[in-house]
Amino acid sequence: MSAVKYGLALAAVTYLPVLWPLVRSGDMTTEAALQRGAVVAGGCAVGAVLLEHLVRGYQKEQARARRLAAAATQLEQAARKRAAAAPGSPGPPGSPGSGTAAGAGGTPTADRNTPDG
Repeated sequence: MSAVKYGLALAAVTYLPVLWPLVRSGDMTTEAALQRGAVVAGGCAVGAVLLEHLVRGYQKEQARARRLAAAATQLEQAARKRAAAAPGSPGPPGSPGSGTAAGAGGTPTADRNTPDG
C-alpha cells in the first residue's frame, strides 16, 4: 500500500468517528464535514509521504554504512594477507621488526642486524 493510501486510511479511521456524530446531531452540515475530512486526509497523506521519504533515506544510509564497513574489513584482511605472505617485510609501524618505534611518530630505530647498529 502506498504512503498516500496509508495517510487517507489514517484520516478515515481517526477523523470519521469525530465528524459523524456532529453531522447526525445537526451541529455540522454534511458538506462541511466532507470539506474538513478532505483537509485532514490531505494532511495525513502528505505526512505519510514525508515519513516514507525519511525512512527510505535512513535505509539508504544504513546500506551505505554496511558497504563501507564491509570494504574496510576487506581492506584489513588484504593487508593482513599481504603482511603474512611476505615474511621479511616490515609490519605496521610500531610492531616488532617494523623499523619504527611505537608511539614515536614513525621515527626510525637502529637496525639490529647490522654490525654498526
